[in-house]
Parts: sequence; structure tokens; C-alpha cells
Amino acid sequence: MYAAGDTAAAYAEPGHQVLPSCRHAIPLGKLAGHNAAALLGLAPAAFAPKPYVTCLHLDGAGAVFATGWERAVRLTGPEAKARKHMITERWTCPPLDDAEEILRRGDHSRPLGEGERAA
Repeated sequence: MYAAGDTAAAYAEPGHQVLPSCRHAIPLGKLAGHNAAALLGLAPAAFAPKPYVTCLHLDGAGAVFATGWERAVRLTGPEAKARKHMITERWTCPPLDDAEEILRRGDHSRPLGEGERAA
């Protein structure tokens, strides 16, 4: 059974389960599709979100960007808010009018391109 989306949780490594969130929905979806196809003979792929980050923007309450399982705070305030907007508006949203680019970004095994980061 494969699960993906905002409510799916997976182990990123032994002892570390990612929180069900939109941050992991796209990588989990890529792998669920690939691993469902693996039933037809492809080798399955493991879920490995790197780097592990937490990025929250709570409107008037502020914003925070943290890294690692310890959630070390790296940015707060306007800088964290800007990072959250970059993640949600640019890095995780494929173009709507470019089928080739959509398929390229859907390839779980491809390296990140220039200007892209693992959210």
C-alpha cells in the first residue's frame, strides 16, 4: 500500500517520522506513483526528504524557518516569511503551461535544477 498527500506520514529514516504536511506531499506523490509502477517491474524507490526543514507562516503571529530533526531556528520574521513564500510560490509549484517541465519536475530521481532547492 502506498500513501501520499497532506495527511500521509512516512519514515524518513529509522526513528524519524515526518509530520503529515504539504511539505512532503509532492515528494510522497512522486514516489507513490513510481512505486505503484514498480509493481510492473521497476525497482521501488525509498522516501528520503533532504534537507529536513520546517517552515511556518502564521499570518500576523509571524514566521519561522528551522532545519534538521532538532528544528534549529534559522530564520524568523520577515526573512522566514519570504522563504515560505519562495517555497510555496516558486519551488513547489510547477508551471501550468509547460507539459515537459511538469514531467521533468515529477521525476523523483532527477537532480535539482539551478535556482531550485529541496523545500
